[in-house]
This record gives sequence, C-alpha cells and structure tokens, in this order.
Amino acid sequence: MEYSLLNLSTGKVSLTKSDKGEWIANYGNISTSSDTNIKISIKPEVEGLVFNKNVFSSCGCTTPKLEEQEDGSQLLKIHYSNKQKGTFTKTVKVTYKINKQERSIVIKIKGAVN
Repeated sequence: MEYSLLNLSTGKVSLTKSDKGEWIANYGNISTSSDTNIKISIKPEVEGLVFNKNVFSSCGCTTPKLEEQEDGSQLLKIHYSNKQKGTFTKTVKVTYKINKQERSIVIKIKGAVN
C-alpha cells in the first residue's frame, strides 16, 4: 500500500474500503442542522509519493481541501452541504504521483439527510 488513511472524525462518519478499492465515508442518517465537516489523514507509506494540491469533488455541494502537515502527511478536510433532504452519494478524488505515474484516491461520501 502506498498510503494509509485515518478517520479523524469517527463520531461523524465511518470510513471503510470497498472491494473496488474506493474508500467510503458514510454519514448514515443526518439532519439539515448536523455538522458535516470531516477530517481524514492521508499518510504516505513509500518514498517519492507526491500529492497534487488540487482535490476534486463530483458536486459543488461537497467542498474538499488538502493541507500538508509537518510530518509529511496530508489532512483532507471535507464539507458536505446538507441543506437538501434525501439520500446522497458524492465523490472526492485526491491525486498523487509516484515514480512519475499519476494515481488517485477515491472517497465516496454518502448518507441520508432527514
């Protein structure tokens, strides 16, 4: 594994890895007044791994931001705008390079707003 992920928001979301290799951050059932800001630490596990500072989301209601930490890990902050009721599935994509090859970490954000 080139990196490891650590859920820093365990009280808000569960973070699991699917059979397809995608990470899933599941809010479960939340209300329109719930705090949806979450943090995930991404730690490089190999030398030469370089993160791209541009983080992509599938929708404007999901705002990701990547910050480099002093220990070389990355702090991924994600905010989901939960103003609309119903189920949701959004995608956040973090890209990085290793040995001049671009790769990505895909995190699916999902849940239901009541």
